[in-house]
Amino acid sequence: MKLSDLIKNDEYVRLSGELSHEVTGITTDPEYRGNANLLIIIKNGTNIDPKDLDARFSAIICDESTFDALSPECECTLISVSSPRRALAMAESRIREIDYSRMKFVAVTGTNGKTTTARLVRAMLGAGGYKTAFIGTGAIEIGSTRLTDDFYSMTTPDPSLLYEAIKQMESAGVDYVVMEVSSHALFFEKVAPITFSCSIFTNISAEHLDFHKTLKGYTETKLKLLSGSELAIMNIDDPVLRSVYDGVGIRKKSFGILWGGDSHATDLIDRGFGGFKFIYRENSFSFLATSPLAGKFNLYNALGALSAAIALGVAPRIAKEALLGFGGVKGRLECVY
Repeated sequence: MKLSDLIKNDEYVRLSGELSHEVTGITTDPEYRGNANLLIIIKNGTNIDPKDLDARFSAIICDESTFDALSPECECTLISVSSPRRALAMAESRIREIDYSRMKFVAVTGTNGKTTTARLVRAMLGAGGYKTAFIGTGAIEIGSTRLTDDFYSMTTPDPSLLYEAIKQMESAGVDYVVMEVSSHALFFEKVAPITFSCSIFTNISAEHLDFHKTLKGYTETKLKLLSGSELAIMNIDDPVLRSVYDGVGIRKKSFGILWGGDSHATDLIDRGFGGFKFIYRENSFSFLATSPLAGKFNLYNALGALSAAIALGVAPRIAKEALLGFGGVKGRLECVY
């Protein structure tokens, strides 16, 4: 694939050289010595020897300070971009020639509940007759086939693994990819090429403040997901999400218990470790839903999943049956007898 197919004219700031090179592979390691001939320098690379890079790469994508440092002596094509990480995600996606029109994507983000909510949505979509795949904490799966080993622990993988997995999902004929999207993934623009049919926001509380510094910064990072989503489904009972809900500029739907969201639960019967029952209500219909999951937090996970699945076209009868049959996620409040 040509370099001009991996980075578009409106995506770079400056260019030195030609975009006609054939790209044989992508690396982010300036020390790489192999077949890949496109280097994307993620961090500042002003201390790298340009002559050494010339001998190994046909093109380099980098930030502006690195461009300035390399350009006087570097003879390969140099491209400066405002966000090398975004350029990496776009290039890793494009080099695999993924046809996004063949699949739909559902994102789940939030401080807590991502894995259970994502697994629930996947179960409901699967019960509705769709072929599904999962990308999330501890596993990448197509149907019942696991693509990762038992030691895999990431939530949203880096672009090289992420887009290789998505290409396999496309080849396998997957209808829906349900994935957890972490705040780090949003900050580093790992999912930049993806448009999500639906994004679920479970809750937002203080987490990863060593990285995001403030709750405001963390929240703003989470909300970046809105720019790539067609529908936002938000927990209106969460104080942070409630404070931003009115300002959400895309199609949206709220769920909750206390504040009467667009989809909400009433008549809760809590059976402790035996699960719970509740009446699921939307404007035009309601039904009795039952779950074997324990804990009020799982009621919110169930509400968010039901709200999303129904919005995506799963019949309420099928969605509630999938909820009843969902026994939980390994390692998440498992009952040991």
